[in-house]
Amino acid sequence: MLGYKFPENSPQMKHLMGAKEIDIVYSGLEEIMNTATEENWKYAVKKNISLRDACLSNALSKLAKRFEQSGMMI
Repeated sequence: MLGYKFPENSPQMKHLMGAKEIDIVYSGLEEIMNTATEENWKYAVKKNISLRDACLSNALSKLAKRFEQSGMMI
């Protein structure tokens, strides 16, 4: 648009509308949650445990790994 501002009632304005901020946030959140769910589901199947136990176990494993990588011991 290079500095040109269309009037609010211009028919071109409806073609220039983009996603709202909340839509972008929800899209990112959906991606994060889908990835986490898929990861935990695979972990549950691999270990043959319930999804709830897999979520807890996977989270604790990740925490322990991060502590170990940073040089801190639990």
